[in-house]
Parts: sequence; C-alpha cells; structure tokens
Amino acid sequence: MTRAAAAALCLLAAGCAAGPPVRTAAWVVRDRLASPEGVARACAAARDAGLGTAVLQVRGRGDAYYRSALAPRAEALAAAPDGFDPLAAAVDACQGLRVVAWLNVYYLWGGDEPAVDPAHPAFARPDWVLRDRDGRSVAAYGPVDRALGWIEGIYADPASAGYRDRFAAVAAEVVARYPVDGVHLDFVRYPGPAYGHGGPLGRWFEDAWGIDPRLLPLVASNPERWLPGDLAPADRVLATLALLWAEARAARVTALVAAVRAAVDDARPGVSVSAAVFPDPGRAYRTKGQDWRTWAGLGLVDELFPMAYFGGQDRVARQLRTAASLVRPVAPGVALWAGLGAFIKPVDAIRAEARVARGLDYDGVCLFDLGTVADGPGGLAAYVRAASGPRSGRGPDAPAVRPGLPRTRGGRILAALAERAWPAAFRRAPGRALDDRWAELARVGPAGLARAVGEARTRPVAVPAWVALRGVFRYVDPSDPPARRAEQLAAARTARDRVLAGEPFDVVAAETSQGGTARLGGVLGRRYLVPGAPGFEALRTARPGEVTPVVAVDNGYWVYRVEAREEATMTAFDDAPWPARRAAVRAALAALVAGRGGA
Repeated sequence: MTRAAAAALCLLAAGCAAGPPVRTAAWVVRDRLASPEGVARACAAARDAGLGTAVLQVRGRGDAYYRSALAPRAEALAAAPDGFDPLAAAVDACQGLRVVAWLNVYYLWGGDEPAVDPAHPAFARPDWVLRDRDGRSVAAYGPVDRALGWIEGIYADPASAGYRDRFAAVAAEVVARYPVDGVHLDFVRYPGPAYGHGGPLGRWFEDAWGIDPRLLPLVASNPERWLPGDLAPADRVLATLALLWAEARAARVTALVAAVRAAVDDARPGVSVSAAVFPDPGRAYRTKGQDWRTWAGLGLVDELFPMAYFGGQDRVARQLRTAASLVRPVAPGVALWAGLGAFIKPVDAIRAEARVARGLDYDGVCLFDLGTVADGPGGLAAYVRAASGPRSGRGPDAPAVRPGLPRTRGGRILAALAERAWPAAFRRAPGRALDDRWAELARVGPAGLARAVGEARTRPVAVPAWVALRGVFRYVDPSDPPARRAEQLAAARTARDRVLAGEPFDVVAAETSQGGTARLGGVLGRRYLVPGAPGFEALRTARPGEVTPVVAVDNGYWVYRVEAREEATMTAFDDAPWPARRAAVRAALAALVAGRGGA
C-alpha cells in the first residue's frame, strides 16, 4: 500500500493520531539588525508571535554584522553606535528563541557603487571573483551586464580554494565567538549556468578532457533522448561532457559545504549546519551547481530549507513534494523546513501551503521574511499561527527504484551524475544505456576532442544571423495548472497589444515583464538565430521595428521587438561568438566520429 493510500484510509478511520507539531522560523534580513532598536523590535516581534527560531542574516555581502577579524564591518552599520555588535545584541534580545547565524556564501556585493572599505573581498581579492564565459570578472559588470547575465551582483568563484578556506574560517569564527545554535548557508551556488567556464575550473576541465567547456551545450539537457542514445553520435558525446561539466561545478560548491561542516565541528561540536536551497534538486544541480541531496546524503548539513516562495499552491506543493521525496530516502535524519513566501502572500495562502508541508511531514516552516511580515497587515503572529499545526507523520511516497545498474565503472559514474541531474528521467533509463554513453566518450577521448577543436580552428566559421531584441516575459512553471498558463499567455498578448498600440516598450516591459527584462526597458541584447532555438521561427524573418507574435518557450511566453539585425557572415574561429564556435566544433566532432565508424 502506498503512503497516499494509507493516509486516505487513515482519514476514513476514527483513530488517526496527529504527529508532532511543526516548528516555526523566520528569516531576519540584515536591515533589521542595523541598529539596537531594530534588533530589539525584531526579537520582540518573534517572541510575541510565538516563533521558535530566528535566522539572522549577519553576513550579507561579504561583510559582517558581528565582530570579525576576517570580514569587513557592514557599511550599513556606519550610523550605528560605536561598539554596537548586532549578533551579540540579537543573541541577548532573542533569548528563549533558537538563534541561527545566516551567512551569504558566494554573493559578495550588489548595487552600482563599490564598497567603501578597500579590504572588501569583492575588490581586494580579484583572484576570488567569479568570471563569465568570456573570462571577464563579474566585478566589472554594470547594470546592463547584470540584467542580461541574470546575476544579482558580484559573486566569489566556487572554484577558488582561497575563498573556500576563508569562508570556512568565517563560519568557524562565528560559532567560536557567539553562542548561536546553527549556521545557515545561503547563495551557496553559482548564479546560473553561464558562469565559471572562463576561470580556473574551465582551464582544469580543458586540461582533463581536451575541450573548453564553453564549446559544450550550456546546460546538460535532453535526458529523454541522451539516455537511450536517440541523439546524433556527436551530440551524445557533447551531452555527456556537459553532464561532466555540471558535476565539476557542483563538486566545487560541495567542497565548500564540506569545509564549513569540518570547520564548525572543530570550532564547536554540536552546532547545526543548514542551507537554503532551490526546491527542484535536479534543476539546482544542472544550472546552479547546488547538489544539496549529496550534501544531505554525506551528512554535510543537518537541515535543508527548500525555498518555495513563488506561484500558487499547485506549484508550491509540487516543489515541496519533489524536495521531500528525493531527500528522505538518502538522508532520513536531515530536517526539512518549507521556506514559504509570506512577504508576497496573504495569510490564507500561507496557511494552505503550510498545511501541504505538514502533510508531507516537513519538520518546520520558515517564513520569508520577519521584517516585511511584521510590518504588514495582520502582523507576524497571524502568519506564525497559519504555519503552525501538527505534522501528519506520513510524508511523500518514495520514488520508484530504477532497475538495471550499469555494468562498467564509467557507466556507474554517469549513473550517479544522471540521477543528480534528472532524478525522474534517470529512473526510467536502462543501465546498459549509461555504459554505452561512457564507452562512446571513451572512444573519442581527450585526444579526439582536442583534435576536433583543432580542426574547427583551421577553417572559417559561419556566424549565424543575429537580432538585437527587447522583450517582455511571462513565467510559467512546469507544475502550473492550465488556468495559470492561460493567464500568463493572456498577459503576454495584452503586453503585445499595448506595444502595437504605440505605448513605449520600456514602459510596457517595466509594468508587465517578469524577471530581468522588467529593468532597463526590456533590453535583451543580441540573439543568434540558430535553428531549433526558442523563437527561431518568429525571429528569422523579423525586421527592425517589428513585434513578434507571442512566442511559447519551455518556461513561459515572450513578446519580442527587433531593434537591429545582421545577416550571417564568415569569420575566423577565435573571432566568432561562442554559439558559432560550438556549431563548428560539433561539425568537426561529427566528422571525426563518422570517420571512426560512429561513437
């Protein structure tokens, strides 16, 4: 009998016992800790509302809201009284609550103005800073670069061993100096899939495999075609390499989490280590290098906080169910907290979402964020009451176990990575297919890959036609119901109608677009017209000034306006944009594989 069936029978029976009460917590953003009065108000609000845990942000942007020999004092504390120590004040004012120190990991700085303190790591240690695909430091980004790159600000490079060591020392310093109950890691990830290639990790990967990771698909995808071998031979090899690159990034993030675990245990055994994570573990692994299921399975964290802030109850329920069903089998002792977006939702919505979390046997509900909610209608107490209640004790159904393990060592390596990247698709794949994927990569090998790249370099490269775009975007999550999809499609069509009626595109984008395109007038930059890419058919004949019909993509709907256009050209390999270089290497690899009788 499944757990769902058992739960249904329990509801029909008269004697279902309620489980233990769910714990409650709230994130407290650093602006609430910038003065003695702010600390006192935050702790009083938490205590009066009956909250159990306060998660206090004491490292926001590579700085310190506490006494530190390792991090600069937060600039927001410039107006605070001399000697004011926010964390010490909070530990004292929040007595009776469980107090957790929240540390942002890789996010070092945001905003357009640089830090005042020249010792700030975003500027004092350029070797620690993340680089993009072109090898450019994200510290050099301006507002347009950040918007187009979908990055919040300056990030440290997860491949930097120096930064890893410093951050582990920061965590140890906090627990050694303050009687906090836990350390909570946030932004413990890459900002997105386009980062890390142009830094030391990219060079390491090229040395190991003979190919620059910038020449691979941006994200490991197409598992339904890659796993059974339905892609063309060259594409199968490149997809396997993209999965290995995803693991290379994730392994560096995991190394930092392991270093924090060791440092905290050494400084003060018994202190909890937790992390805020993206709720879909496969997507988190593929795009962010955030392999949080492995952290749990290895005992590197004691608690996980899947952040299910956005969307309706259907989306939140799917995210919480996915997270629980995938982590419970590998780490039943790790506590799960449902991170809920109380800052953007009414009490009734949080009540319904918390009920879902309790039904999935989550250990706690954590609200984002205390300050916003406390200042809003109803106050914090109403949200804490909405989150509270007994757990069901049944949890989600465990996923089915995939039969047929690979026979070879290489196949077993790919099995581990594929299970991290695509848990659902992996369970449907025959083990022999993974042996085949590794074997075809091994036949080409680093020497063959280097040869294919060398062949591509010797010939002129075709640069596809490109268009410069503005865009309006409406997001759709895979779990959104048909009504939500229809609503987002209608919103995209309305935005298009407004533009066609003569309203300025930047005004329409600012008012209706979701994501980075709401800023800077919807500017998207240059888009190369590659067959099969999202929007290709709508854009391939569009002229400057024209507005496309609504374009459906995997995660929503776009409305584009073409700002400029240039037709296809030929150029040298090293002068070509990365999409053109990737196409050239793919063609050279296809010829190599064909010459060897297929991969």
